[in-house]
Amino acid sequence: MVALMNEGGFDLVTASGDASLRLISGKRVQPINTSLIPSWGKVDPRLQDAPWHTVDGVHYGVPYQWGSNVLMYNTEVFKEAPTSWKIVFEAMNLPDGKPNKGRVQAFDGPIYIADAALYLMKHKPELGIKDPYELTEDQYKAALELLRAQRQIVSRYWHDAFVQMDDFKNEGFVASSSWPFQVNILKSENQPIASTVPEEGATGWADTTMMHTAAPSFCLTIGSPARAVSFQCIWRSESPGTYSRSL
Repeated sequence: MVALMNEGGFDLVTASGDASLRLISGKRVQPINTSLIPSWGKVDPRLQDAPWHTVDGVHYGVPYQWGSNVLMYNTEVFKEAPTSWKIVFEAMNLPDGKPNKGRVQAFDGPIYIADAALYLMKHKPELGIKDPYELTEDQYKAALELLRAQRQIVSRYWHDAFVQMDDFKNEGFVASSSWPFQVNILKSENQPIASTVPEEGATGWADTTMMHTAAPSFCLTIGSPARAVSFQCIWRSESPGTYSRSL
């Protein structure tokens, strides 16, 4: 995503929360004028000035969608919902009497450090972690240490949602962090799957729609409300002869 925006050729991107600030700092996306967005007032206030798309009071994107990183589990192994993320961080036997080694997954990405930090907030309060996304050097090292230890039980890391769904259906995996997307699809297929938010809580994700600095259609940044309406038509591909590529 970031690499493609650096190459150019795209007007719009729906950027994940761990990519949006890189796009801003790299000057790949431009500020927007929220007063030209008629529905801005209906955006959840918690997201309007979110730090992953707002810098020094300047908005660089519009919140698109968000959700929790849930604990997905196999209901044939867990007759009751797991109460802790411990089952994916520490070696143990699961309710079916078998070890969790090789049967649990973790997300493949630096943002997963926050999940480790969230776990440590509950289980190592002496670290003083207040925000899993803002760590001191010692807190960061502790999170990395936990993740290195986790490698002893995690045989496969997931990144692609569809690959993870296949892993749960065919490869014997029974617990992992996941998105509601996978959970809902697997349940719709009558797979023995459910999800929960354990006692430690959960991290989340948020996508933001952003505009490239070189995008020719920049009426959200400068211009009149009429141009904003025109942009909305272009965004929805309702204007014949005008098309903006997007990621």
